[in-house]
Amino acid sequence: MSSSPLNQDCSLQRLCIRAGLKLTGARRVLIRLLTHSNDHLSVEELHRRALGFDPRISIGTVYRTVRLFEEKGILNRRDFALIGLRAMKQTTTAHITT
Repeated sequence: MSSSPLNQDCSLQRLCIRAGLKLTGARRVLIRLLTHSNDHLSVEELHRRALGFDPRISIGTVYRTVRLFEEKGILNRRDFALIGLRAMKQTTTAHITT
């Protein structure tokens, strides 16, 4: 049985809460984008998409949040440098790339 998008959002939110992270507005937007993305996102692409939800989210906020999620084991980073791609995804289904 597949989980609904809302359950996926909640799952990633629970990982954040268990890691002791506050669910700020920007983090909620990033969680939603990561959960509903079908591809590996670069930080830059994640930021571009986040601006559609909240134009106040800075690229610095996205970089800091991604780094924090990685440190807490919420995201995995993957390096696709050989093919010129950077991407990230939640650990429950995918990865992060440098």
